[in-house]
Amino acid sequence: MTVQQDRELFNLGGPAKRLASQVGVTEPWSGNGSDRFAYFADERRFVIVAGPQEGSYVDLAFAHGLEHRGSRRLVLILPKDHAFATLQRAPWFKAEARPEMYLHDGVTTHGCDLPTQDETVKRLDAKHKGSPEAELRKAATPAHLGARSDAVYDLVEWATKKPLLDASHRRGERS
Repeated sequence: MTVQQDRELFNLGGPAKRLASQVGVTEPWSGNGSDRFAYFADERRFVIVAGPQEGSYVDLAFAHGLEHRGSRRLVLILPKDHAFATLQRAPWFKAEARPEMYLHDGVTTHGCDLPTQDETVKRLDAKHKGSPEAELRKAATPAHLGARSDAVYDLVEWATKKPLLDASHRRGERS
């Protein structure tokens, strides 16, 4: 199945509606949002349900919710395995913009308290395990080449001096 087919099955086939009903909002939103997510609304709350097929794009639900919620309370129902980015960002917003969070496994939802700002900093430190300098050093070291890592420098120097090679830099890659 393609991501689009998974998306349609999740958003239109029932799981999204069942998850939204678990937080008490069952009426589909009549507005026009991204087809990545399922939208539901009542007078007080604007609910976005994201499926696991969205992977790392789940964090876009927060931005879409802030855009479309109007004066309603934003409620996000996210897959528990893809909620880290949103949980890290949400505590840094003003209280009135912070979403009410629920995590799901595709079948059931459970409420999730937002971490404090201090907790988000600790989580980030734990994820990167060190100072920004150590992280940069680790990212810049070609550790996967083992003892031949130093040869990378020689290769770059050689390639830079060859007039028949054209530099073509892309985001995330130097070639």
